[in-house]
Amino acid sequence: MNQTNIMKKVTNTASTIGLYLVALALAGCGNKDVVQTKKHEEAVSILRKIPHTKFNFKNGSHTLSKLQKSRIAETAQYLQDNPDIFIIVTGYASKTGPSDKNMALSLRRAEAVKNELIKHNPSLEKRIKMEAAGENEVYKFKSDAKARSVIISLNNDETKCCQVSKM
Repeated sequence: MNQTNIMKKVTNTASTIGLYLVALALAGCGNKDVVQTKKHEEAVSILRKIPHTKFNFKNGSHTLSKLQKSRIAETAQYLQDNPDIFIIVTGYASKTGPSDKNMALSLRRAEAVKNELIKHNPSLEKRIKMEAAGENEVYKFKSDAKARSVIISLNNDETKCCQVSKM
């Protein structure tokens, strides 16, 4: 039986993602792909448990509201309770204004969230990487307003690209 027939047979009976992963392995994708997919699923599961992973800002602002500070405190507590989680705090900006100012603004936004996390738990500093994307990745967002944000993602070797936005 060739790989195409194996794939057809397995996918016809597959109703869960677990069986789909078995189908990929049988079709010759190799264990590495299955393991990476599993790690990605685990990363998404971890991110969904973090209380808050997205913080929006007003146009031109990097100031945190009381509500955002409260949510960051919850996130800091979760991270304190889960010492194996390392994160990336990435600041973004909309296309409004000059690119260089947007890059600086996205950096200030990321710093504001990082500093607030560290304020609640200084030991988090060594587990937080900070990045600024400016307006360069605005395509990820549905609108300019949603692009004015900071997003927390995982920074574990296998899950660096994993982000889950909670709107």
